[in-house]
Amino acid sequence: MKGSDVMLFLVDEKEQKVEASPYAATASVLAKGNQQKTVELKPAGDNKLAAKIDFPVDGKFRASLTLKKGPAEIGKARYNLDTK
Repeated sequence: MKGSDVMLFLVDEKEQKVEASPYAATASVLAKGNQQKTVELKPAGDNKLAAKIDFPVDGKFRASLTLKKGPAEIGKARYNLDTK
């Protein structure tokens, strides 16, 4: 997974796209060897926040994410995804 993109797509409660430019996110990712790494997701056009992963992970991509609009924290989520 090293060198992969991490993407977060923003939608509202009606599944409509939300413009990503006023948002940012921080992800705490479990890297290989149970190390915690922090990744900053930035606006990447349309309704997408994105970042590059420059470290390896073991089997699954596990992350706790905090979404911010300006300085205000507006949401949290956890992800546990297969990388295969």
